[in-house]
Amino acid sequence: MDQSKIFLIPHGARDMDPIPDAKKKLNLEGRKIILLAGYFRPTKCFDRIVDLFLQFCYGRGNMVQRAVGSFILDFRSIYC
Repeated sequence: MDQSKIFLIPHGARDMDPIPDAKKKLNLEGRKIILLAGYFRPTKCFDRIVDLFLQFCYGRGNMVQRAVGSFILDFRSIYC
């Protein structure tokens, strides 16, 4: 995979104070975390990210994927 084609797009979420020992509390010490956060709706294509996760992580060490957020069942109401 060409690393020059990978970009971090800041979310724009509010700043929050870190939780001390969060990785230890979640049993994630020593792991790299790929986080999917936000409202889960079809337009965000989270399903594609989940499917591509194993391909991306192959040979890259101890990585884990976590998804957090809320589901919007009728996402059309947001845009109409």
